Amino acid sequence: MTSTRGQVERDRAVAAFDLAMARWANLPGTGRPSTQALDEAQREDLALRAQVTVVEAFTWVRAFDDISRGGKDGFSRLDHYPRLKQVQLMLATRFVANKGIHVLARLSAVNSVPTIGGFARGPYSGGNQAVVFTWVGIGALPQITPNEDVALRTAFCDRWSGTPVITALREVKDWIHLW
Repeated sequence: MTSTRGQVERDRAVAAFDLAMARWANLPGTGRPSTQALDEAQREDLALRAQVTVVEAFTWVRAFDDISRGGKDGFSRLDHYPRLKQVQLMLATRFVANKGIHVLARLSAVNSVPTIGGFARGPYSGGNQAVVFTWVGIGALPQITPNEDVALRTAFCDRWSGTPVITALREVKDWIHLW
Protein backbone atom coordinates (compact mmCIF):
# COMPACT_ATOMS: atom_id res chain seq x y z
CA MET A 1 0.00 0.00 0.00
CA THR A 2 1.32 3.38 -0.83
CA SER A 3 1.41 5.87 1.97
CA THR A 4 -1.18 7.93 0.08
CA ARG A 5 -3.64 5.04 -0.09
CA GLY A 6 -3.03 4.25 3.57
CA GLN A 7 -3.52 7.88 4.49
CA VAL A 8 -6.82 8.00 2.60
CA GLU A 9 -8.10 4.95 4.49
CA ARG A 10 -6.91 6.38 7.79
CA ASP A 11 -8.60 9.71 7.02
CA ARG A 12 -11.87 7.90 6.22
CA ALA A 13 -11.73 5.99 9.49
CA VAL A 14 -10.93 9.13 11.48
CA ALA A 15 -13.74 11.11 9.83
CA ALA A 16 -16.28 8.35 10.50
CA PHE A 17 -15.05 7.92 14.08
CA ASP A 18 -15.31 11.68 14.65
CA LEU A 19 -18.89 11.72 13.30
CA ALA A 20 -19.82 8.95 15.72
CA MET A 21 -18.15 10.88 18.55
CA ALA A 22 -20.18 13.97 17.61
CA ARG A 23 -23.37 11.89 17.84
CA TRP A 24 -22.17 10.60 21.22
CA ALA A 25 -21.67 14.15 22.47
CA ASN A 26 -25.25 14.98 21.46
CA LEU A 27 -26.88 12.11 23.31
CA PRO A 28 -29.20 13.51 25.99
CA GLY A 29 -27.47 14.02 29.31
CA THR A 30 -23.95 13.16 28.15
CA GLY A 31 -21.69 16.08 28.71
CA ARG A 32 -24.60 18.37 29.53
CA PRO A 33 -26.20 17.80 32.93
CA SER A 34 -29.97 17.90 32.97
CA THR A 35 -32.54 18.49 35.68
CA GLN A 36 -34.88 16.00 34.03
CA ALA A 37 -34.79 12.38 35.19
CA LEU A 38 -35.15 9.69 32.52
CA ASP A 39 -38.05 7.26 32.61
CA GLU A 40 -37.54 3.60 31.65
CA ALA A 41 -38.48 4.07 27.98
CA GLN A 42 -36.11 7.03 27.67
CA ARG A 43 -33.32 5.04 29.33
CA GLU A 44 -33.81 2.13 26.90
CA ASP A 45 -33.86 4.47 23.89
CA LEU A 46 -30.76 6.26 25.12
CA ALA A 47 -28.93 2.97 25.77
CA LEU A 48 -29.75 1.76 22.24
CA ARG A 49 -28.53 5.00 20.63
CA ALA A 50 -25.37 4.90 22.74
CA GLN A 51 -24.70 1.28 21.79
CA VAL A 52 -25.15 1.94 18.06
CA THR A 53 -22.86 4.97 18.25
CA VAL A 54 -20.06 3.17 20.11
CA VAL A 55 -20.20 0.04 17.95
CA GLU A 56 -20.13 2.16 14.79
CA ALA A 57 -17.14 4.17 16.03
CA PHE A 58 -15.19 1.07 17.01
CA THR A 59 -16.11 -0.74 13.80
CA TRP A 60 -14.43 2.04 11.79
CA VAL A 61 -11.34 1.76 13.94
CA ARG A 62 -11.35 -2.03 13.48
CA ALA A 63 -11.57 -1.53 9.69
CA PHE A 64 -8.56 0.77 9.78
CA ASP A 65 -6.73 -1.77 11.94
CA ASP A 66 -7.53 -4.54 9.41
CA ILE A 67 -6.27 -2.48 6.47
CA SER A 68 -3.17 -1.36 8.36
CA ARG A 69 -2.23 -4.93 9.21
CA GLY A 70 -2.33 -5.75 5.49
CA GLY A 71 -3.45 -8.80 3.57
CA LYS A 72 -7.00 -7.62 2.96
CA ASP A 73 -8.30 -6.19 -0.29
CA GLY A 74 -4.81 -5.91 -1.75
CA PHE A 75 -3.48 -3.69 1.03
CA SER A 76 0.06 -4.08 2.27
CA ARG A 77 0.96 -3.66 5.92
CA LEU A 78 1.54 -0.04 6.91
CA ASP A 79 5.06 0.68 8.09
CA HIS A 80 5.46 0.62 11.88
CA TYR A 81 1.99 -0.83 12.47
CA PRO A 82 0.81 -1.78 15.03
CA ARG A 83 2.39 0.31 17.71
CA LEU A 84 3.35 -2.37 20.14
CA LYS A 85 2.29 -0.43 23.24
CA GLN A 86 -1.23 -0.14 21.80
CA VAL A 87 -1.85 -3.80 20.94
CA GLN A 88 -4.12 -4.30 23.97
CA LEU A 89 -6.12 -1.19 23.05
CA MET A 90 -6.78 -2.56 19.55
CA LEU A 91 -7.69 -6.01 20.91
CA ALA A 92 -10.23 -4.45 23.30
CA THR A 93 -11.56 -2.23 20.50
CA ARG A 94 -11.89 -5.25 18.21
CA PHE A 95 -13.84 -7.11 20.93
CA VAL A 96 -16.34 -4.26 21.18
CA ALA A 97 -16.69 -4.04 17.38
CA ASN A 98 -17.10 -7.81 17.03
CA LYS A 99 -19.39 -8.42 19.98
CA GLY A 100 -21.06 -5.05 20.32
CA ILE A 101 -24.32 -5.95 18.68
CA HIS A 102 -24.71 -9.39 20.23
CA VAL A 103 -22.88 -9.49 23.55
CA LEU A 104 -22.80 -5.87 24.58
CA ALA A 105 -26.44 -5.15 23.79
CA ARG A 106 -26.55 -4.32 27.46
CA LEU A 107 -23.72 -1.93 26.60
CA SER A 108 -24.00 -0.37 29.96
CA ALA A 109 -26.09 0.76 32.76
CA VAL A 110 -27.60 4.13 32.01
CA ASN A 111 -26.92 5.72 35.35
CA SER A 112 -27.98 9.21 36.30
CA VAL A 113 -25.54 10.69 38.75
CA PRO A 114 -25.77 13.98 40.63
CA THR A 115 -23.45 16.70 39.39
CA ILE A 116 -22.21 19.92 40.86
CA GLY A 117 -24.81 22.66 40.68
CA GLY A 118 -23.69 26.04 41.87
CA PHE A 119 -21.52 25.40 44.91
CA ALA A 120 -23.18 22.19 46.03
CA ARG A 121 -23.07 18.50 45.23
CA GLY A 122 -25.47 15.58 45.63
CA PRO A 123 -28.83 16.46 47.15
CA TYR A 124 -27.87 20.13 47.13
CA SER A 125 -26.96 20.19 43.45
CA GLY A 126 -30.23 21.67 42.31
CA GLY A 127 -31.27 18.38 40.69
CA ASN A 128 -28.66 18.39 37.93
CA GLN A 129 -27.88 14.91 36.66
CA ALA A 130 -25.50 13.52 34.06
CA VAL A 131 -25.92 10.22 32.25
CA VAL A 132 -23.01 7.82 32.73
CA PHE A 133 -22.66 4.73 30.53
CA THR A 134 -20.53 1.92 31.90
CA TRP A 135 -19.37 -1.22 30.11
CA VAL A 136 -20.89 -4.49 31.25
CA GLY A 137 -18.97 -6.29 33.95
CA ILE A 138 -17.12 -9.53 33.40
CA GLY A 139 -19.95 -11.49 35.01
CA ALA A 140 -22.46 -10.16 32.44
CA LEU A 141 -20.51 -11.55 29.47
CA PRO A 142 -21.73 -14.88 28.12
CA GLN A 143 -19.58 -17.99 28.20
CA ILE A 144 -16.71 -18.13 25.72
CA THR A 145 -17.73 -19.68 22.41
CA PRO A 146 -15.54 -22.24 20.62
CA ASN A 147 -14.61 -19.79 17.83
CA GLU A 148 -14.04 -16.78 20.06
CA ASP A 149 -10.63 -15.15 20.22
CA VAL A 150 -9.97 -15.20 23.96
CA ALA A 151 -7.25 -12.52 23.64
CA LEU A 152 -9.89 -10.00 22.54
CA ARG A 153 -12.15 -10.80 25.50
CA THR A 154 -9.23 -10.66 27.91
CA ALA A 155 -8.13 -7.27 26.58
CA PHE A 156 -11.68 -5.92 26.95
CA CYS A 157 -12.07 -7.29 30.48
CA ASP A 158 -8.64 -6.08 31.61
CA ARG A 159 -8.99 -2.65 30.08
CA TRP A 160 -12.66 -1.59 30.16
CA SER A 161 -15.05 -4.02 31.85
CA GLY A 162 -17.14 -2.11 34.38
CA THR A 163 -15.60 1.27 33.51
CA PRO A 164 -17.24 4.33 31.94
CA VAL A 165 -17.66 3.97 28.16
CA ILE A 166 -16.37 7.51 27.65
CA THR A 167 -12.94 6.39 28.92
CA ALA A 168 -12.66 3.86 26.09
CA LEU A 169 -13.92 6.36 23.53
CA ARG A 170 -11.29 8.88 24.60
CA GLU A 171 -8.50 6.29 24.52
CA VAL A 172 -9.43 5.16 21.02
CA LYS A 173 -9.88 8.75 19.85
CA ASP A 174 -6.42 9.67 21.13
CA TRP A 175 -4.93 6.61 19.43
CA ILE A 176 -6.53 7.09 16.01
CA HIS A 177 -5.77 10.84 15.95
CA LEU A 178 -2.12 10.29 16.81
CA TRP A 179 -1.50 7.47 14.33
